[in-house]
Amino acid sequence: MSDTSIRIGVKDAVTSAIDFVRDMYEGERLRDLLLEEVEMAQNDDQWLVTIGFSLPKEEPSSILIPATKKLDRQYKVIAVDAVSGQPKSMKIREA
Repeated sequence: MSDTSIRIGVKDAVTSAIDFVRDMYEGERLRDLLLEEVEMAQNDDQWLVTIGFSLPKEEPSSILIPATKKLDRQYKVIAVDAVSGQPKSMKIREA
């Protein structure tokens, strides 16, 4: 990327990533949606934004224990193009 290219700022990259996650999980009950990490990729062409959120998860029941609902925490790394601000990919990040 040349120095003359106009890049989006970190706040715009985070907003784009959060909007993308909400769109990809439309209809899901996302809870505790939070920014976890953000950094510029080494080649300066994209922001890497880690978003964490929880999804309700039902644990199966057994004869003695009824089914329980827990929250499953997930982390996604969204690559956001540093010039256009468009999300380019979403990857699973292990906790």
